[in-house]
Amino acid sequence: MVSSTVQGRSASLEIDARRAAGLTTDVLAIDDKHAAPFQAFRNSFGAIVDDENFQAVIVYLIIINAIMMGIGTYNFIEDDPLLSKIFATTDKCFLIIFTIELCFQIIYRGYMLFADGWLCFDFTIVVLSWGFESLQVIRAFRVFRALRLVSRLKQLRDLVCALIDSSPRLSAIGLLLILMFYIFAVMFTMLYGDLYEDGLTTNDNFSRLDKSLFTLFQMLTLDAWSDIMRETEVVSPDFYWIPFLTAISVLSFFVINMMIAVICDAVSSLHSQRAEEKQLGKAAEAELADILFVTEEVHDDLYKRAGKLSRDISYMRQNQEKMQNTLDFLNKLVSRYE
Repeated sequence: MVSSTVQGRSASLEIDARRAAGLTTDVLAIDDKHAAPFQAFRNSFGAIVDDENFQAVIVYLIIINAIMMGIGTYNFIEDDPLLSKIFATTDKCFLIIFTIELCFQIIYRGYMLFADGWLCFDFTIVVLSWGFESLQVIRAFRVFRALRLVSRLKQLRDLVCALIDSSPRLSAIGLLLILMFYIFAVMFTMLYGDLYEDGLTTNDNFSRLDKSLFTLFQMLTLDAWSDIMRETEVVSPDFYWIPFLTAISVLSFFVINMMIAVICDAVSSLHSQRAEEKQLGKAAEAELADILFVTEEVHDDLYKRAGKLSRDISYMRQNQEKMQNTLDFLNKLVSRYE
């Protein structure tokens, strides 16, 4: 009884210390002796899905599954019924394994699974894989199962988080890029819209606004933009290169590099934030250790004082009995002389 009381008090002190340090408190992790059977059952699945070796196996299976999907597109696989059946069966086995892993996550986390965006992403991919299994056209999209690597590899998750964090700035740069595209497309259509009709160019690059936009996108990728530029030399032999160099400089070197700079800045900020969180976590753990040390000393001192008080009370009870016996003896003596 005393041992269980002391253990319960120790667990309570640790819980209070964790709360004082601002850390998350898992009561079942602190005192498993009081865990409900169902909670212990859930925790057993949590120990599996949170195990690093188990997660590493799932990552390797996702990679192998993606590689097999790529190999399955070759003719020597598609033309051989036996190999095609083997690949289809293997793919179904991979999907079953991923489904079992997802079921483990659901058993462990319950409805809280949908509070985690990455686990919701895995859930959506697995459910769609089963839902579209019978549709031959949509089955081609099963390769998107490889995107589960994003939720499994920390580096990829950090990159996606950086892209999400920088989405407002990227949206602004995207609008600027669209505006620049439109301005240059209108300008090029007005300057070179009649060249193809006059037979001065081999390709119709700038006769309409939509064609000018497509040509500008090709120039943005730096694909044969110099050939397109030289076809317009007949308009202005001395200055024909100025509009093209301006467009290339603004669209390709300036705007696109701005996007890359924003993404790099977001990744750097994310790394700095993660490093700061690690430092805060270490500081919180150190503070927790200090609090536990102090509370443990206080607890031990109180326990010693309680023991001493118990011994004093026991001694007082023994003295009280002796005094009572002495009083009874005196009363008997007094009654004789009376």
